Amino acid sequence: DDVNSTAVLISGKIGSGVNEVELDRRMMQDEKGGAATRIEASHDGYAQRYGLIHRRILILRDDGTELRGEDLLLPVGRKGKRGKVPFAIRFHVGPGVELRLSETGTGAGLALPDGSYWQFLAGAGALEEGELAVEESLWVDGGGRPQAIQQLVLQGMVSRGGGSFSWLLKRMG
Repeated sequence: DDVNSTAVLISGKIGSGVNEVELDRRMMQDEKGGAATRIEASHDGYAQRYGLIHRRILILRDDGTELRGEDLLLPVGRKGKRGKVPFAIRFHVGPGVELRLSETGTGAGLALPDGSYWQFLAGAGALEEGELAVEESLWVDGGGRPQAIQQLVLQGMVSRGGGSFSWLLKRMG
């Protein structure tokens, strides 16, 4: 519902919202000898309004060809609250990136200006609670000039008991 975790004031300064942030970074090794970096971060910017904490887990392969992610919405305090609340997980893409939703609606293709092609796939659990869409967005360059870009949005309704949304971004060629 277009609600930020932290208020952005007209002056451009940050207002109230997030009070607590946690961050953990680790190096990982798989059984084939490959390495990856795992980052887990969370904030309480939605706790007061929705009773949920947002936690994101990212795993980036060292060769940069794959990024796995999971967004978790975790209940604060006692469980068992009823009802659902809206959510939107946004993936803004850079200038010049062409973004197209797949025919099945389970993912999207990203054509980069350098000619490389990436694929975004939403996990089955993510699509049970929500749907993918391509929307317009803005990117502001270092000089403060806005530029039209696109964003991929996973949105829907989630139980106040929380939810888990996995996704994958992988270089295809």
